Amino acid sequence: MRVVLREGIAQDELVPYVDQCCGTPMIQGEGLIPAEAYPLTVMHQDDNGYVYLLLDGCLISAPTIDFDFIHEGGE
Repeated sequence: MRVVLREGIAQDELVPYVDQCCGTPMIQGEGLIPAEAYPLTVMHQDDNGYVYLLLDGCLISAPTIDFDFIHEGGE
């Protein structure tokens, strides 16, 4: 499963991340994910409203509400 920016969030806007497990040059400024990084691979989704995403070989967590999910394989 992968995610893209939620419909209604402009592609030129940046979505903040909550935490990161290792540094990545894709994260900009104050810990923001650039729009060109999408779609991102979902590694885990928890019951507290966060998804754990793979970005540049690193795990980051972000609020689920900021994303639309792409179910691969037509699911």
